[in-house]
Amino acid sequence: MKPVDFEAAALLAPTCEIDREFERVVSPLHRMIWKLREQSAGLETIRDLLLPKLMTGQIDVSRLDIDELVGALE
Repeated sequence: MKPVDFEAAALLAPTCEIDREFERVVSPLHRMIWKLREQSAGLETIRDLLLPKLMTGQIDVSRLDIDELVGALE
């Protein structure tokens, strides 16, 4: 494509009403995405801190009831 092709192209723009409705529907989803990304980053940090300690035995989990912990998360 050449610059002249862009100049000749028709551009469709939504009405203000459609734009507002789109924002109303999509905005909560964007907020949720960012919140989940922040939570995921926090969980990655926790994982990176705990995993080496778990693997080397610095943290003892032998007495934990894993089934009970998993059930509490559900």
